[in-house]
Amino acid sequence: MADAAYVVNVGIDFIVDLIKAAGATEPKHIQWGTGGTGAAGEDTSIQTAAAEARTAGTTSVVATNTVDPIFDSYKVVGSVECASTGKTITEVALYTNATTGICFMHGTFTGLPLSVGDSIQFTIKNVFNQA
Repeated sequence: MADAAYVVNVGIDFIVDLIKAAGATEPKHIQWGTGGTGAAGEDTSIQTAAAEARTAGTTSVVATNTVDPIFDSYKVVGSVECASTGKTITEVALYTNATTGICFMHGTFTGLPLSVGDSIQFTIKNVFNQA
């Protein structure tokens, strides 16, 4: 029995490429919310979704802790605009669909107060590395 086992860098590259190549189910749909509880591994959705619809972000794979051409990170960049009623945004999530789908990632942060017309551009980078 091995004392330690790792997904090696090219294996991580393979996983990141599979996420990017998922097509219609690629986790790229950004939703924000106003919930106050920290994100956890068992989350299946954003805690308190705001009224604005999910937006599709632009995706890429990048090298964070590895050297190109080995990519260890899946990155999504996209904006959501406050369309109705001012609010304080405290959470963001990535989904595999614009209206339903699997919650791939959920994060919380210090609240950002917004007025109608304000927006947040999120850069969400999921880094898969050997720790």
